[in-house]
Amino acid sequence: MLNDARTQTERWFPTMKLCRRAYEEGKCAFAGRSKQADGIVNNAVADADQIRNNAIRYTDEMLAKPGNHYYPFLDTAEEHLSGLKSSLQDSRSIVQSIVLHWQRPFRSKQG
Repeated sequence: MLNDARTQTERWFPTMKLCRRAYEEGKCAFAGRSKQADGIVNNAVADADQIRNNAIRYTDEMLAKPGNHYYPFLDTAEEHLSGLKSSLQDSRSIVQSIVLHWQRPFRSKQG
């Protein structure tokens, strides 16, 4: 009986080892994707902040200059800024959905 248990254990050991290795590789791959997605979101936020700050600075410079011949350009700039903001929000939503998509399979396998 002890020999049978030993034989069965020896048969199952490589399978367990393979499963453990696959789990660890999957875990590493998920962590890499999660870090990559976080990096994309962080870069998008940083870019949006930089664009916003540049737009504010540009607007301040235009308003500080004498003459009001820049007002038509400000309306156009505001339209472009609104479009950019909308695009960045859409991009952020897409990236967040990608992150959630990659988290679901990993979480369901853990449970």
